[in-house]
Parts: sequence; C-alpha cells; structure tokens
Amino acid sequence: MLSENGNKLIPVLGSRVLSQRACLLSAIFTAITVLTITTLTLILTMATGLNRVWAQPPPMSVAEKSFETPLQFGLLPYISTRKLFTYYLPLKQYLERTLGRPVRMSTAPDFATYIKRAEEGSYDLYHTAPHFAALAEQAYGYRRVSQYRRVLEGSILVARESDIKKATDLRGRTLLTPDSLAIITFLGEQWLRDNGMQPGVDVKVKNTPSHNNAILAVMHGEADAAVTASNVFETMLDETRERLRILGKTQRVPNVMFMSSPRLSDTEYRQLRQAMLSFTAKGAGKEFFAKTGYVDMVEITDNDMQSLIPFVIQLNNKFDMP
Repeated sequence: MLSENGNKLIPVLGSRVLSQRACLLSAIFTAITVLTITTLTLILTMATGLNRVWAQPPPMSVAEKSFETPLQFGLLPYISTRKLFTYYLPLKQYLERTLGRPVRMSTAPDFATYIKRAEEGSYDLYHTAPHFAALAEQAYGYRRVSQYRRVLEGSILVARESDIKKATDLRGRTLLTPDSLAIITFLGEQWLRDNGMQPGVDVKVKNTPSHNNAILAVMHGEADAAVTASNVFETMLDETRERLRILGKTQRVPNVMFMSSPRLSDTEYRQLRQAMLSFTAKGAGKEFFAKTGYVDMVEITDNDMQSLIPFVIQLNNKFDMP
C-alpha cells in the first residue's frame, strides 16, 4: 500500500504501533511505580506503628504501679521536727534503695493528731510508741514490722545542783512530761504513785510538746523535774547532760515500734518487713544505731503486745475524757 506521495505506508504504521506500545509500557510502569510506592508507604506505616507499639512498656500490674507511689513514712513527734527528720534520713534513704521506690517522711504537731492520721490511713510505715502500735493493731488493722531492741524506760531528771535528792522531795513541786498521751508520761505518773504520791495532787504534772522541751526547761531552771525517755537524754549535748542529774528510773516497756498500714498488699508488706529487719546494727543501720542508742532492730512478739494492754486501756481512757 502506497501513500499519497507514493511511498509505502508500512513504515508509518510501524511508527504508530511503536508509539502506542511505548505509551502502554509507560502507563504500566507508572501504575506499577505508584502501586509499589503506595504499598511501600503502607508497609512502612504499619511497621512504624508496630515499632511504636513494641517500644511501649507493657502495662503495669497493680503491684508494679504501687512502687511508683511514694511510701508514706510517718514519724512519731517525740522530739523536734528538725531533729526527727535528721535522725531518720538514713533509714529513709535505705528504704528507697532497698524497695526501689520513693519514701516520703512526715509527722504531726502532737500525738493525738498523729494517732488520728494513722487511723485515717495516712501512713504506710507507722513509726510509733509501743502502746500506739498495740492500739493500731487492735483497732485499725495495722501489721507488725519491727521494733528497737533496747527497752524503753523513763529517766526522772532534776538540775544537778537541785535540793531534790529523793523521790518524795518532789511533793509540792512540778514534774514536766512529754505529750499527755506519751507512754513516758504514763510511766512517769506511775513512778510517782509507786513512791506514794498522786499525780496532779501531790505533784503538779505539766505536759510539754516534746522530750527536748521538758529537758531544756529543767536545765534553764523553769521547772523542778522532768521525765523523759532515757535514750533521748543520752543523746543530748554533753553541756546539757552535765547540768542535769538522774533522780530515778521508771519501769521498762517495749520500745518504739514500726507498723504497716493494712492498705499495703501482702507482697509490699513482706518486702517492707524484710527490709526493716535487715536494717541492723551490724549491717545497713550501723551508723543509725550508734547515733541514736536504740541498739538494734528486732521482731515484735506476742509477749510485747500483751505487756502493752494496760497502757492501751489507759490510752483509751484518755480518749474518753472530756
């Protein structure tokens, strides 16, 4: 077949076919390219999403979440807050290392408020007087953790140059005590009875905010005598101790105890108890016990709690007073 000018049409038709084939191939290539890019994008997006999922930590159990929450460490306000926090900072730091969670120390302005906060569940670890511990176990469901090995007793202090030489010389005088709910106060009042004097009748009993206040008042001549925990007096400055004299000693009772809030899980309780019982005078608590004079850390026994029943009754009677 010839064209108008007489040339054969075969070359012209071949060119058009080739052109169509090229367009078709180009379209196919473009479609494949778009499909490939889309597929790769989808794959990458899915992979990125999976990576994000894989990068997330697994959901924490209730027990694991609890270890992100600070352990509330309540401290009995038996001495000044500054001195209290200074004393117990090493124990706080030890617990943080051992338990792997933050520990927050707090106290209260007085013993009544402290007991009330314990009843309300403000403390996970309850550092407290022995009769407060027995009350917490009986009434609030707290569990035993540990106690100091050294027994607790009170020292009756007078000024070194005082004319008070024997117990009955306090008749008509004033005896300072810590908080009215303190077991040392109960012991001091019993010491007066054991020596034939009625508290509030033969001897005026006046409460002070802390052991420190009672001791310093006697040293400065503001009171005739004071009853304080023996270990507190022993840790006072030499200058203070040299200006005072021990007139007598009270009966002995179990010392300060540590109790666990009932809101702690069994696992948390076991770990806390183990950590506290490992804080010993020959181990992590060496410096603490050397400084405070509490000797060591031991378990709380049934006999310890049994011996505190009379003081819990006395404590409850105080609560019932108008």
